[in-house]
Amino acid sequence: MIVRGEYDKGIILLQIAQKRGAKGPHSDGITLFLRLAEYEFLQGNVKKGIEYLTHVCEEETSNYEESIEFRGLTDVWLKYKPYVEGKVRESIQNGYKKTKSPSECTKSMDEILSMIDEDKLLKELSIHMNELSADGEELNYLNNWEKKLFYINQLWEEVNSGGFDTYLYYHGRYFERAKKSASEMEMNSLVDLLVEVEKVFPRARVPKKQERIQEIMDDKELNFDDLDMKFYESMDGEISKGLIQYIRENGKKLR
Repeated sequence: MIVRGEYDKGIILLQIAQKRGAKGPHSDGITLFLRLAEYEFLQGNVKKGIEYLTHVCEEETSNYEESIEFRGLTDVWLKYKPYVEGKVRESIQNGYKKTKSPSECTKSMDEILSMIDEDKLLKELSIHMNELSADGEELNYLNNWEKKLFYINQLWEEVNSGGFDTYLYYHGRYFERAKKSASEMEMNSLVDLLVEVEKVFPRARVPKKQERIQEIMDDKELNFDDLDMKFYESMDGEISKGLIQYIRENGKKLR
């Protein structure tokens, strides 16, 4: 919604996502907190804006500037960056690294698979996939089983954080792969919902090229509001259950 200028409505969704737990397995904290920081600065709440912006830099990822660029939010970052220059921990600023090998990741896959708390397992799995792939910028480092997890998890995080608008505008090139992965994981309700999303586009098809998706979304008023609400109301359970089952069945193929 924010990418199409429906700013206030988009901020309401972000605030809802924050209350649901921005560090959970199904929210994109970088988009969430950067947009909330922008909102607070625009409202004149500089202290709160700095708090959110510092969170992006210190808590979400070590290579935050590249992750921000990957999400198409560099213009927002550059506008408010001066507020936190010199205040972000030096260890974070100097901690840039792209991909990590499995042995370098925060937790091993064996540790993740042994977790009893499924919410924590999914959260750590998301962190692990992002560490292996440099926050999705180097997907070639993932094997086929890991890529399926990444596509579903990315969809889950992005839609929960900013709706289908945000997901499609920045990551829509992965839409078909996410739908195929959902089908292979037997997330049938999610597949049905994604088919509805396709129908919003001309010819009922999401283009494969990101530039073309953005051209269409910039040119036409595509409305995903009802589909966003369907996703928020009913998809969390199906996705988490499907991911857990897939992980349990294919754990030996995950690194």
